[in-house]
Amino acid sequence: MTLNNALKGVCVCALVAFLAACKNVDSTEFGNTRGSGEPQTTQTTQKTSSPTNSQPTDTQSKTVAPARPKQLVWNIPFSRIDGSPLELSEIERFEVEVVEQTTRTRDIIRITDPTQTAMSLADLASGQYQFRVRLVDIYGLPSDYSDPVAATLN
Repeated sequence: MTLNNALKGVCVCALVAFLAACKNVDSTEFGNTRGSGEPQTTQTTQKTSSPTNSQPTDTQSKTVAPARPKQLVWNIPFSRIDGSPLELSEIERFEVEVVEQTTRTRDIIRITDPTQTAMSLADLASGQYQFRVRLVDIYGLPSDYSDPVAATLN
C-alpha cells in the first residue's frame, strides 16, 4: 500500500464542531431568550391611524441579524485510513478550501501549524460559502477533502 492510499480519507475532519457552534451561539447574539440558537430576523414598522386619534403611531419590533459563524473548526486526525497511527510530526499543514458560492471563487488557505484546528471567518465578505479541509503530510501527500460544510456569512 502506498502512503498516498494510506492517507486517503485520513482527514475526515469533523466539522461537526463548526455546525454545533452555529447552533449554540450565546442567545444574546441572536436576541433569542430561549437559547435555542434559532436566528430571529424580523423587522416590522407600521403606521396606523385610529378614528379617535389622528396622529399616526409607530409600532416597531426589534431587528436582529442572523448570527455569523465566527470560525471554522476541525479535528486533528491521529490515524490513517488503514488504522496505522499518524503522528503529529508527520502533518505538514492543513488546507482549507473556501468557495464563495455566488461567484464560484475558490481559495486555498494553508494552515502550517499542525496543532491549529480553527480558522477565523471574520475577514470573509458577506455571502454564501462552502468549506472543505484536508491534510498534507510531510511527504507532500494530501488526504481527501472532508465533506463540505456550507455557511452564510452576514
